[in-house]
Amino acid sequence: MAEPLPRNTPGAPLRVLVVDDERSILEIVGAALGSHELTCVQSGTEALRAAEGQRFDVVLLDLMMPGLTGADVFQAWVEGDPLQAQRVVFMTGGAYTPAVRAFADDCHRPILSKPFSLTALRDAVRAAAMA
Repeated sequence: MAEPLPRNTPGAPLRVLVVDDERSILEIVGAALGSHELTCVQSGTEALRAAEGQRFDVVLLDLMMPGLTGADVFQAWVEGDPLQAQRVVFMTGGAYTPAVRAFADDCHRPILSKPFSLTALRDAVRAAAMA
């Protein structure tokens, strides 16, 4: 299991995992957060693989993806790596099933609604890193 990351120094580059099945979102987020160390993947399976044996300061995780959803990935971390789960910020376009709506209401993690402003994105990353 990866060691907890120390609290981040304001302004220091962060290790950020960005997970979204839409390449355009990965590109926008990558451009907005270019001063940080980014790992970008397009599926829940790739997210779990990317986090094996390491911890990210922040995970920007699309809630609705084909295959393993953001909720599935989050639940895997809650059970196996709760410190990583505490660094998740969900992103969503708002297409909810009733089960996903219930999950979003109960997960106690920040949610960025697409389209989000770059200021909102940066603020969410900063807040999650300092949590």
